[in-house]
Amino acid sequence: MLDLSQPRNLAGAVLAGFGAVFVILTYASYAESRRSRRFVSGFPIFGGFLIAVGFLITENRWLALLALTDPGFLMLPYALIRDHRDRKRFPAVFGSVIQTHGFSAPQHSEERYIRVTTPADSLLHWLQYLHPYYLRVPHIAFMLCADANGNGYILLDRYTGSEAEVLPFDGSRITVDDIVYRKQTVSVTVEIVQEKDR
Repeated sequence: MLDLSQPRNLAGAVLAGFGAVFVILTYASYAESRRSRRFVSGFPIFGGFLIAVGFLITENRWLALLALTDPGFLMLPYALIRDHRDRKRFPAVFGSVIQTHGFSAPQHSEERYIRVTTPADSLLHWLQYLHPYYLRVPHIAFMLCADANGNGYILLDRYTGSEAEVLPFDGSRITVDDIVYRKQTVSVTVEIVQEKDR
């Protein structure tokens, strides 16, 4: 099929071989995620990209279609549509609650971060009030805000209703432990940390 005696074919095949390894690892991570019911990250798209580039170097460029064996390429359109849908959902779900309660962003001079601990991972982000944070595992969205008296709240969107839930937030840590994900009840912890505590 490929004349590996030619340097360009050999280089392309080696590169595609590395890509195949990453594709296999991605499938293995998906299988482990289903087995353990915890999210295990693979290397989506990266393996397929290496396969495509590798075979485009060779004389048999049509073999670049093997990049489609990477599940990341198949999931990309779904992910883009889902992200677009989530961002369109934001004004309706969070906006009406913010307007009804008169929520705002409290003033803080120091640099702070938000740590989100899920069944899948522990993630660290810049702290931004009135900014939606989207999680995929489990599939929820939330936002931090405060009322006119400075009392903190977290607005939680479980993607099951038309308005976000309003939960009191003490400004440091909250755990929501009744989130349903893949027919299981899981917990998500949101905490505010200072730069030195990262």
